[in-house]
This record gives sequence, C-alpha cells and structure tokens, in this order.
Amino acid sequence: MVGTQQYQLTTMESPTNPSQLEVGYVTSGSTNEIPESSLSGGSLGGLLQFRSQSLIPAENTLGQMAIGVADTVNAQQEVGQDLNGNPGAAMFATGSPTVTSNSNNTGNMTVGATITDSNALTNSNYTLEFDGTNYNLTRQSDNTVVYSGTTFPPPTAVDGLTFTSTGTPAAGDNYLIQPTVNGASQFAVTMTNTSQVAMAAPIAASAGTITGGVISNTNTGTGVISAGSVNAVPNADSATTPVYGSNGSPATAAYPNLQDQVTIQFNGAPNAGTYNVTDNTTGAVLGTNVAYTAGQPITYNGWTVNISGNPAANDTFTVGPNTSGSGDSRNGVAIANLQTTQNLDNGTNSIQSAYAQLVSNVGNQTAELQATSDAANTTLTNATNAQQSVSGVNLDEEASNLIQYQEAYQAAGKLMSTVSTLFSSLLQELD
Repeated sequence: MVGTQQYQLTTMESPTNPSQLEVGYVTSGSTNEIPESSLSGGSLGGLLQFRSQSLIPAENTLGQMAIGVADTVNAQQEVGQDLNGNPGAAMFATGSPTVTSNSNNTGNMTVGATITDSNALTNSNYTLEFDGTNYNLTRQSDNTVVYSGTTFPPPTAVDGLTFTSTGTPAAGDNYLIQPTVNGASQFAVTMTNTSQVAMAAPIAASAGTITGGVISNTNTGTGVISAGSVNAVPNADSATTPVYGSNGSPATAAYPNLQDQVTIQFNGAPNAGTYNVTDNTTGAVLGTNVAYTAGQPITYNGWTVNISGNPAANDTFTVGPNTSGSGDSRNGVAIANLQTTQNLDNGTNSIQSAYAQLVSNVGNQTAELQATSDAANTTLTNATNAQQSVSGVNLDEEASNLIQYQEAYQAAGKLMSTVSTLFSSLLQELD
C-alpha cells in the first residue's frame, strides 16, 4: 500500500537473471520489481537475505572448488603417462561462466566470458554497466570496480576471466556475470577407461648412460639423481624456442622433447664443478659448463631433476622417456597432493582448506540463525506474558475468585436466614 492506493504483490523473473524470482507489484497492467533492500523484515525478507547472503555465495564457492579440481587435475594428467604409455588426457569437465543481459537493455551488445586461470577466480558474481562513456565491471562481493574503461573487453584477464563482446550497448545497459555458478552443477567425469589415468611420469632418470635400453653405470662419485618430474606440457623440438637450464640462462640449442634422451655429464679440470647437458637424440648441446650446486633443480623442456652428493669428473646421468610406466606412481602422487596445494584464490588457498572453510561458514551461519531464532522466540514469549498479565484472563485466578464469591454469597444467605428467624421470633413475642 502506498498512501491510500493498494497494489497486488506477485513474483517475477529478475531482469538480470531469468532463473531467479523477485518480488514485484502490479500497477496499470505492468509488473514492477521491488528492490530486495526494501524487503528487509519478516519471513519474506529473511528468505531473500538467506538467498543473497548464504545460498548464492555457497553455490559459487562450491563451483569455484569444482573448477579448481577439474583444471588442476586435468593439467597434472597432461604431464603424466597412462598405463598404455600415452600422455594423460583430461579427466573432468565443468560448467562455463554465464553472462545474462538485462531484459531492459536497449542496445545490441552481447558479452561472453571464459575462465583462463582458475587460481585467480573468486566466488563472486560481477556486474558490467555502460554509462554512455565508460564500461564499469564491479565485483559484487566487495563492491569493487575491477575494470573501468572506454572500451570492452579489458585488454588483460580480470580475476581469472577473459571477456569477449560484439555489438553496441546503449547508455544504462548492464549485464550479470556469474563465473562459477555452473561449476559444481555441471561437473562431470569425462574419462571412462581407468587405464587412461596417468599415474606414471613420462620421464625416467638414472645414474650412468643408457644404450639400447641397458644402463651402464661407471660413475665413481657419490652423486645421486632424483626420479624427476614433469612441470609443463611438452612441446615439439624447435630450434627457435629457447630452453632454460638451472642457472637461469637461456640456451640456444633445440628445444628438447620428452621422448629425447638427455645426458648430464660432469667436467673435470679446468671446469671442475660444472656439467654439460646434451640431447643425445638430436645431438644438440643444451648447456655448457653449468655451475653445479648439490640439490639445485636442473630443468629442461618442462622436466626437472635434482642431483645431490659429489659427482666425480666424467660421471654421467641420463634423463629419457619412461618405458616402465606400469610400475610408476609419481604422477598419481602429484595428483593426490593437489588437494593441499595452494591452487585457489591466487595461491593463498587449497581445495581442502576451501572446502573446510565452506563447511565451517555454513555451520556457523546455521548456528547463528538458530540462536537468533531462539532469542526472538524468548522475546516473543516474554512480551506475550507481559501483555496477558495486563489485559488477559487468567482462568485459575478467575476460578479462585468465583469460589470466594460463592462462599461469600452463601455466608450472606445464612446471615439473612438468621436475621429472618430472629425477626419472626420477635414478632411472635409481641403478639
């Protein structure tokens, strides 16, 4: 009711999110949305507050975790080797961001969003507005403008998202962007053959040289090489692509492939304490006189090994393709370790801790609301008792009063009976 005018309330699709219902009022044959901020009390206000402050953030957080699981596991799969000796394939698929144009927009611009870095994702929705001159992209969770400019899309990714746009907007047009809303609901396992799980690493490292699949270890020092790990999806050989050794200096040789066999050989005087790196498959020299520090990572073509101890002059170590993947679980261990790796919220959170925080937040909010409900019920009971003590009827008290009145009436009746008897006696004496 506004003044003396009454309006009928109804539900309506949100102009920015058709999948969400809002409260509106009907006037002159049209339906108008009532802002949630105007519905802050009662059961209806409580339901709207629960949706905006609890349900949507929890759904987005769960989607953020699902996307993080899919991206990190798929990436680790790609650097592993399956039971058939093939490179690992993607294991999971998940939902994409949704972008909804406000139904009241008058321009014809369409906007798209793609997740390019799940580590930088937040659990927030975003609003894109065009004021006639500038595009303003606002993160709803903290009301922060994360991009403002006269052109759209932004030149770089924003919170792990890249955008596309076509068409021309009109002043006042706005869009709702939900990056993680479908992350959990559309999470799916795409791998159906368990033999394709990439449990092994595609490289093997050993002391000595390998000829025809036979290891010949004539090393005289105490150097020990690690099993090695793969850090990135391997690239094909390319003479124009530099590689980086453990000293951080780019090499000019061919970019080695994981199928290549690489030898690390230590030098004697006058270059004692250094090693050379040679790609035996291509014959390319990848590093010369690289300074050795025990335990320092040695990285080429996305794989990393560590050599510790004191290698002697001419000691050799070989890194090559893994031919016994069935007995190797290095990549499987790496996949298992992803649950505690800081792969969310810009490297500040892990999937395990994010899940624990979500459960804790939901539990705390539930307990808080239960306590608030109990306190409100106690207040209502006290207020009702106070009101009833003034204007209400206490049946026990009224019954007690009736008994008192009845006894008083009976006593009065007896008194009147006695007085009548005395009066009659006096009249008889006078006669």
